[in-house]
Amino acid sequence: MSDIKLAPIVACCSARGVGGVALIRLSGVDAFFVADRIASLPSLKKLSQFPSHTIQYGHVIHPLSGRKLDEVLFLLMRGPKTFTGFDTIEITCHGNPLIVQAIVDACITAGARHAERGEFTRQAVENNRIDMLQAEAIHELVVAQSEQAVDAALAQVGGALSQVVVDVEQRLIRLLAFVEASFEFVEEEQADVAYAVLVEREYKELLEHMDRLMRDCAAQQHMRNGFRVACIGSVNAGKSTLFNALVGKNRSIVSDIAGTTRDVVDATIADHGTLLTFVDTAGIRVAGDVVEKIGIERSRDEAITADVILIVVDVTREIHPFEWDLYQELTQHYAHKIIVVHNKIDGDVHIQTIDRLKSLGSLPSVNVSAATGLRLDVLRDEIHQKIALLAQSSTLPFMLNERHVKVISSTYAVIKNMHSQMFPVAQYEIVALQLRDALEVFSQMTGRNVTEKVLDTVFSTFCLGK
Repeated sequence: MSDIKLAPIVACCSARGVGGVALIRLSGVDAFFVADRIASLPSLKKLSQFPSHTIQYGHVIHPLSGRKLDEVLFLLMRGPKTFTGFDTIEITCHGNPLIVQAIVDACITAGARHAERGEFTRQAVENNRIDMLQAEAIHELVVAQSEQAVDAALAQVGGALSQVVVDVEQRLIRLLAFVEASFEFVEEEQADVAYAVLVEREYKELLEHMDRLMRDCAAQQHMRNGFRVACIGSVNAGKSTLFNALVGKNRSIVSDIAGTTRDVVDATIADHGTLLTFVDTAGIRVAGDVVEKIGIERSRDEAITADVILIVVDVTREIHPFEWDLYQELTQHYAHKIIVVHNKIDGDVHIQTIDRLKSLGSLPSVNVSAATGLRLDVLRDEIHQKIALLAQSSTLPFMLNERHVKVISSTYAVIKNMHSQMFPVAQYEIVALQLRDALEVFSQMTGRNVTEKVLDTVFSTFCLGK
């Protein structure tokens, strides 16, 4: 490591701009050496002569000219009992940006360097004062946009997510211990039978636990990124008209020409504090060319990723066989997220179409006219009811970011893949190797097994001063 990296770091930790007071943090092995060069106290003592966790009054002076820069308070804290784990001096000064910059420059002249984004928190992680999960929660706390997000971030700073991670690690280690014992003591009489029962029980409990965690991941991503609502149906069913009415602007082209929408169009709106992304898909029909086939296939893809599916049906005409096949396919796989929209209800309704739609089962349905806006408020309420169920499905008191979800998903995939080696006949040596892989992957959650590149990526999102 270079001498530059070893130098104490300094930055303003309070918000930028004019204010009554500002806070400047100086942290590192030689922090007191730098502080002694810029501090002038009435007692003429050096800051390094005072005990830890005390506050001293004095002035900051320029280390070369001796010019007084401001009247301040010095909060002295010696490592390792500090946030960063290093010796730390926090300087409370007046909040004029010129004064703040002058003090930071004085510290740099005295031997410090300017902190990089998130570097104070990174020091805390590298010195084992907090884990990576708590570090990320600090960032979430700073940028939280709601009381719910603040509460979740505070819980995570306090170690709530870390406890969940420890629980999963303990389950993995316990299963690994039984697996290794099963083939290390296989020659002992009846040992293999006993361990086989224990391994099967532990594996099933671990898999059930990870299943719940994956469901929570999905719900958490909804809370963070919003919900996706896909409009799917036959050509000329009025999907684009409905899409435009729901998002409040003309994003999709509306015409009487079949197949006008040949690709996916989406738009995101904020509705009652929830982000909703509405998706208009290509109309379902017997595809006439390659482009239409691709568009229709994307419609099917949207059904997979959508949180809510609106099956939009023109109730003034008969349902064609190819679209009926699609509706049955969607119902078979995604009934829990489907709302059937009976569109053009202000026209001459085809009774046989309504009766046939009823045969799909007890799916929620809404009669609307996208063109006139009739009963669109009822449809919005139905969408929000679906979303409310999704939002309530998470039992976790903290927020998961993209990195967390990626690690959990990768670990889950390894555990799921073990099943073929577990049943019907357990191949314990292979399972042991896979469990070690799962532990290796999952340890990235708390930062015990992350690369320098991952650290750089995580902390580059932090603000200066953190």
